[in-house]
Amino acid sequence: MRPADYPRESRDLTVSFFFVGPLLAFYELGSLSLDIQVRNGADVLLRSLFGVVGQTGVTVFNVTLLALSVAAGIKVFRRDRPVFPWLPVVWAESVLYAIFFAPTVLLFESRILPYLTAASFPGEGWFAHAVLSAGAGVYEELLFRLLLAGSCYWFLLRVIRFKKWVAVGISIVLSAVAFSAFHHVGAYGEPFEMHAFLFRLIAGILLSGIFLARGLAVAVYTHAFYDMLVFLQYSRGNGG
Repeated sequence: MRPADYPRESRDLTVSFFFVGPLLAFYELGSLSLDIQVRNGADVLLRSLFGVVGQTGVTVFNVTLLALSVAAGIKVFRRDRPVFPWLPVVWAESVLYAIFFAPTVLLFESRILPYLTAASFPGEGWFAHAVLSAGAGVYEELLFRLLLAGSCYWFLLRVIRFKKWVAVGISIVLSAVAFSAFHHVGAYGEPFEMHAFLFRLIAGILLSGIFLARGLAVAVYTHAFYDMLVFLQYSRGNGG
């Protein structure tokens, strides 16, 4: 394994699914152990889409995720070059990106952070917040970055034949708007507030850019680590 191979290997979708597997398992097992009633909104939406055909659809959703993770693992282990040592590097890269988000969090902290934290993390304790952060990282990136930004980019580039920079720009903006608006709809959505919408819009633009440039795994872990940093900052500010 050569350092020069890391950017290409870490962007590979199969490797990304393999790398995301531990975080997905942590979220699912953590949710069961904590008996969390309010799951991540994107998780609920994806399960609901499959659930329109009943419990069988939810089962299909769970089996599909498991099958993708297992298939990715099998394909990765069959390669003649190791990729697992790159996982800590993905973590380190993602932490750096998450820290880059921190100035934005601090900028809006006085008006937004307490409300966002209360809405996003209904439980108490660092473990519950870590579990929910993992869920946000996995499911929101699967929904808004992989499915929405990724499919939009492919369609604009391959079908409509837009220039690459145009396809990238439109995909980033559309997925970021959808990501931000998503937090204000549905039974658990927050009342619309322009500052909160713009805050998440900026975060969505950055995360979509990271996804298109660095792949799914880096985007997932960046999102999860960022959410955890938000919680830690809020806890420090409130003496927690």
